[in-house]
Amino acid sequence: MLICTSISFSCYAQNNDLYEYFISIQSGKWESASTWKDNIAPPYIFDNHKKIIINRSNGAHIVNTDKNINIIFNNFGNIDIYGKLIINGGLAFENHGKIHVHKGGVLIVYGNINMHMHGEIIVDGDFYADSIIGHGTPPKHNYIKGGGNIYTNYIYGFCLKGFYGNIYDNPLPVELLYFRATTDYKNKRIKLKWSTATETNNDYFTIKKSNDGNSWNTIGFVNGQGNSNNQINYQYEDNYPVTGISYYKLKQTDLDGSHEIIGYADVKYIDLNNIQIKNHQNTLFIKNMSDNNIHVEIASLSGRLIYRNDVAAYSQISKNISEKIVIIRINNEISRIYHLSH
Repeated sequence: MLICTSISFSCYAQNNDLYEYFISIQSGKWESASTWKDNIAPPYIFDNHKKIIINRSNGAHIVNTDKNINIIFNNFGNIDIYGKLIINGGLAFENHGKIHVHKGGVLIVYGNINMHMHGEIIVDGDFYADSIIGHGTPPKHNYIKGGGNIYTNYIYGFCLKGFYGNIYDNPLPVELLYFRATTDYKNKRIKLKWSTATETNNDYFTIKKSNDGNSWNTIGFVNGQGNSNNQINYQYEDNYPVTGISYYKLKQTDLDGSHEIIGYADVKYIDLNNIQIKNHQNTLFIKNMSDNNIHVEIASLSGRLIYRNDVAAYSQISKNISEKIVIIRINNEISRIYHLSH
């Protein structure tokens, strides 16, 4: 049901000088600082006058939340989307919230969108949401404008003032719960795992990989389940990991051939041949010959932390150790028991 009245309302100018900006500089996770300008990741809950900008540069930036969690803006929250934003939860705005999906941009919200009092949604690209709900009574209007495409099951409490695009039912053929990449150092590979809550006419998934976030290659395919209302878990193994950060996209293709990028993940892999561990009497030396910084922790066999520090690329640390046997952990993932020869 769409609610629209002719009662006028006051317009409030939003002074951009009051805004704090979070601007994407590359594809990545919402939670990852490297995705954002100034290396600062945005929170899930915002106070007044905050603005998110999902950019396009060398292709669309694809930003997705890693968790099934709601993102909430207080007064004068604003999202500008030129690339693609995937929210694995809901999205809510208090007073004077605004979403603008620009031409070529994509917003996917797997939960509900709620707007309170003078909300505005401008859709010139593609906008997916389970439901879009406006709250408040006249003159506290909520408006949808633009000429793009809206895919949703339900719209309530919005006036389609100036909207001349298309509205479709059944927004997404696949409801993705998560898409993650993890390292498997024992078998020297990257494990990709994802899970869907529902599937409609889902033919197959395509896994794409990039070493720089810009140039992508297809590395594999996984068949979908067609139609399902149950949670289904998937896995794919990349047996050719590269040292450094690898980026992955998950593309979903329908039975009719239409397709969509629905997930994004990244992971850092370290070639253990580039980490040298030696000791001379009571001094332990750890030499990092890789191109990336590593985080090192040294603990006793009982778990007591002895040392913790970062080791820059092509550098070395040394530490006096009294124990004869220690556990060395690298990047919170790789554990090795080391016997010191005193």
